[in-house]
Amino acid sequence: MRQAVAPVTNDYDTILYESPEPSNVLVLNAGPGNVDAQAWSAVPPVPQPKPQIAIELRPGAQRMLGGSLIRAHLKSGNSAAVAWRLLSSGGPS
Repeated sequence: MRQAVAPVTNDYDTILYESPEPSNVLVLNAGPGNVDAQAWSAVPPVPQPKPQIAIELRPGAQRMLGGSLIRAHLKSGNSAAVAWRLLSSGGPS
């Protein structure tokens, strides 16, 4: 299992996981802003179409998402911090 913490700002959507092999990722919003945890079933071409899953996380909320591309997008506020844990993947750990 891998874990990490990163900022999410108006200028940057943090990529939590990206691989041709899908994975399950547990995402926690540490706040202070609200974030959308977004997931795609396949790594999309650039520019990215709308995500298949978008779940709003308020500060303190956590959710599990699955996909080949998972990222955090700042929905409201000036910034937020997200923590995540890679729970499973098709590739080596």
